[in-house]
Amino acid sequence: MKKMLSLLLMLLLLSACGAAFAQDAMDAEETGPQFPFLAETNELAVNVRAEMSTKARRVGRLERGAQLTVLSAQLNSGGEVWYAVALEDGTQGYIRSDLLVSSAALEAERATYAKPESEDQLIGNKNSKKYHEPYCRTLPAEKNRVYFDTAEEAEGKGYVHCKNCD
Repeated sequence: MKKMLSLLLMLLLLSACGAAFAQDAMDAEETGPQFPFLAETNELAVNVRAEMSTKARRVGRLERGAQLTVLSAQLNSGGEVWYAVALEDGTQGYIRSDLLVSSAALEAERATYAKPESEDQLIGNKNSKKYHEPYCRTLPAEKNRVYFDTAEEAEGKGYVHCKNCD
């Protein structure tokens, strides 16, 4: 996800040289983010810097899940992509791009791994690629879950049945 976001940002920076981006939201994911956009921190704590460097003065600190507005993407002298951001309290600064995830991308991912519609759905672990019965004692953490209606669906996506469910 981080590499994909970095690639999208590079495409955005190339757009400054004349490439045109589509305006609708669906195309935005393929061509790069449209600014400003909402984002969330994806690390335990993230420092907001006065300049595009980890050595720059810290002007703020955000805990995991904090929301902010990303104003633009820029390259620093080391070739890293940094976001110019605005915090809820009006503070502006910079955060390295790999420390943030767009809120739209998170919503799409959360919808994919939403809670089951019924108690009959099978619960897959997106890390181990095993699927479980809803009553299994070794269910994965909520953030690692993906849901299937049938065993065939799970197995068709490369998942294998959990041995503890038997």
